Amino acid sequence: MLVHAVRNIEPGSELTLSYIAGGPSTERRSNIKTYFGFDCACELCSLGPEARKISDERLQKAQKLDEAIGDPKRVRYMPDRALADCRQLLSIYESEQVMDLRLPRLYYDALQICGMHSDQARVCIFAQRSRDARILCEGRDSSEAAALEKLVSKPSSFENFGVTKNWKSTLGEVPKDVGDVEFEQWLWRAKN
Repeated sequence: MLVHAVRNIEPGSELTLSYIAGGPSTERRSNIKTYFGFDCACELCSLGPEARKISDERLQKAQKLDEAIGDPKRVRYMPDRALADCRQLLSIYESEQVMDLRLPRLYYDALQICGMHSDQARVCIFAQRSRDARILCEGRDSSEAAALEKLVSKPSSFENFGVTKNWKSTLGEVPKDVGDVEFEQWLWRAKN
């Protein structure tokens, strides 16, 4: 089995493989016990009651955001809200140290929202981020990462590109020489 580390590992640290794709602790632990036959004692499942409650609330919010982001009508008619949900979900993932395949999928969701509305500049950036997260999870030989590379160089090749022209942009409109905060505000179409 080939395993990719998604964060730095200190010598002597215990390694944990993810058996399921997240969720609140009761759901996670029940699924692991039912499908894999053991009681999980990973860092996340071993949190104290207060920390576990906070984590569970964030992960429940993450599930709701993920469902909202997947609503095609919302993506089509309320793309600003859908993209804001992606940004909020990313914030939860950062708080929860999520670095598994949920991360490249989140960036791909943002890519799809921008692509539907003809925004080549943002499609390019989200394709880069999704590709980089895929490589982190799956390695440089990832076929998904290779497919994303094509969207980095030609964002308009996305299958649902240009359903509307609401956010029409070109690759040349990616901001240069701006700070990280300003770039992130531009990327997520955040209001100041």
